[in-house]
Amino acid sequence: MCKHTQEIKLFLRSQNLDVLLVSETHVTDKSHIHLPNYAVYHTPHPDKAHGGTAVIVRRNLKHHSGTAYSTEHIQATSIVLEDMGEITITAVYSAPNTT
Repeated sequence: MCKHTQEIKLFLRSQNLDVLLVSETHVTDKSHIHLPNYAVYHTPHPDKAHGGTAVIVRRNLKHHSGTAYSTEHIQATSIVLEDMGEITITAVYSAPNTT
């Protein structure tokens, strides 16, 4: 479980958010974030627990996962919202000091 899960829960509830984009998640394939009433899509860094991105979306919104992208220098997580046509939303992390 992510060490900031409680902060994320509080932020989602206090701001009444439908979608939250997160960069530098530090999540790996072995860790996870569980949030009631939300779906969490994440793309970890390919090698280490740094970088990474996530899209957190309210479950009652009609959506599906999009393409994930992960290299040493860039990670991206996408979802497609279907309620108003198809809108793709992407969280992107680019490591500092890279070209």
